[in-house]
Amino acid sequence: MKRKLLSLLFCLLFAVNGLLVANPSNGTPTRVPFKRLSPRYEKTPFERTPSKPLYATQMGTNLFFDTDLVGFNVELISDEMVVFSTQIDENGCVELPESLEGEFELRLYVGDNVFSGLIVL
Repeated sequence: MKRKLLSLLFCLLFAVNGLLVANPSNGTPTRVPFKRLSPRYEKTPFERTPSKPLYATQMGTNLFFDTDLVGFNVELISDEMVVFSTQIDENGCVELPESLEGEFELRLYVGDNVFSGLIVL
């Protein structure tokens, strides 16, 4: 019985988590997934373990990253031009200028790897 109750709770939790994807301009948390742009290393034909998926959470003009990404560079790109660039602070946060509006490509530079996601401000 306890196992069924826990399973039901997890299902509800994941259902609510899926509902969080909404319009970020009104302050609702939005999950921003990243895809890898840079090629894999040529030394090994495949990775032995899959890499952990990268996500950021957007609330208005604030982006929240995993604390493992502290100090890495983030760029906002519009029409192939860098509009804004900064580093992820010690709390895993990035505050974007409120003057920016529209859809932007968000690039995350982690070592030699480049990851990309889309955000709307």
